Amino acid sequence: MGYDYWHQVRLLRIRDTNQDLGFGNSRFVVGPVVAIPEPIWRTLVVTAVHDGVPDVFSVWDWDSPLSEPAARTVAQTLREVAERVERSGAIEFPSELASDSLPDSASVAAALHVLSSLLNRAAEQHREVEIWVD
Repeated sequence: MGYDYWHQVRLLRIRDTNQDLGFGNSRFVVGPVVAIPEPIWRTLVVTAVHDGVPDVFSVWDWDSPLSEPAARTVAQTLREVAERVERSGAIEFPSELASDSLPDSASVAAALHVLSSLLNRAAEQHREVEIWVD
């Protein structure tokens, strides 16, 4: 039996800036913050690590923001994973998610693209990326 995490949202932002991100019409972008529902986030993480993205996710939290060099390293690989997910529809699901509330591959691909864009922007600005759950 898994859990339904749809009431939680993973929030990310570039440290020390409140500038709107302006990544187009993404449903995950709210001004300066990326807001990804927790089931999509957890699926994104498992899929990304499975597909070769360095596991920065396990040590990334509010007290340990993602560094600019790590953001730069991970951003391109995330973009490649997003493109593979778009082509194939193949995603990996974390075992703790309830089987009746799994996200679809299009949502995971869109979130991967937004995360890649956020990390690229942070790297360009030489800033860390903060993350928290609400």
